[in-house]
Amino acid sequence: MTIEATTRVATLVDSNVLLDVARADPVWSGWSEDALVRAADEGPLLISLIIYAEVSASYEIVEEVDAALDSAVFLRAEVPWPAAFLAGRCHVTYRRRGGSRIRTLPDFFIGAHIAVLGLRLLSPSCSPATPGVIAAAFRPWSSSRLPGLASRSDLAGMRGRVCAGR
Repeated sequence: MTIEATTRVATLVDSNVLLDVARADPVWSGWSEDALVRAADEGPLLISLIIYAEVSASYEIVEEVDAALDSAVFLRAEVPWPAAFLAGRCHVTYRRRGGSRIRTLPDFFIGAHIAVLGLRLLSPSCSPATPGVIAAAFRPWSSSRLPGLASRSDLAGMRGRVCAGR
């Protein structure tokens, strides 16, 4: 394995970026296209089932979605079980702080996914002032706070299996 291969960082691409490009959004498409190219130069681009579902709402048939989200370009990354647990815990915190949504929000799954696997997120809504590629907004994930779950090093070893193409 080369040094370059070990330093490449995978980026989970938010549906907003993908839809900006697909819809040729007059405000955001240029930024989104440039950001996608930069992220692809730095490592693999990933999507999850959640992101796929959000994008698919803009298409009539599954073949159109699959063409737009070519699996040779956007690798399919499954949300690990520890990330689903973390998303649920984030939802509990959200509710305790006055959040009104009853079901766990998709953004919690996306945030937990990047936190657990150490991915980056490409999203125009990372910050109101500075859109771009960010690290997880969640506190660094630690299995020591979650008894019975795999260690962080075990999860790091999962990256190659989780981020395989379809």
